[in-house]
Amino acid sequence: MATAEKGRLKFKSWNGYSESNGKAQKYIVDPWNKYMGMKVNCKKTAWCAITTASCLKQVGVKKLSMSAGCTTQMKWYKAKKRWKNRGIKPQVGWLVFYDFKGNGTATHTGMVTSVDYKKKGYMYVIEGNKGNQVAYRHISYSSKSILGYGLPYYN
Repeated sequence: MATAEKGRLKFKSWNGYSESNGKAQKYIVDPWNKYMGMKVNCKKTAWCAITTASCLKQVGVKKLSMSAGCTTQMKWYKAKKRWKNRGIKPQVGWLVFYDFKGNGTATHTGMVTSVDYKKKGYMYVIEGNKGNQVAYRHISYSSKSILGYGLPYYN
């Protein structure tokens, strides 16, 4: 059964996987490639959206966007009415979509792994392709860089 907890644990197990150690390609991008029938190389392609899709697919989420594009994934969640705008307290397992350029386009994505109750309004997010590796970010969930959240179809 696909759950937010399984998604969180899978993503966390990839922490530190990188382009340089080959683990990002082997455990994240290659399974996505197999499903999609493609030959993407993480050293040549942004792979943050591939990471979220690969994680959800590997834990058994049946209905999801397998797109390698952050904006395409964001639009898919909006079309499915599985979207929440920034400023609300996110839940573990939700996907967060960022706009670091300030133009309304999703430029990066990751998965919420916890909400920090000690510093009200902050969350921990794990992301693929953050500095060419899977790594964490601690960020306010009201940050202007956040466009909103995609809510995966967990069981």
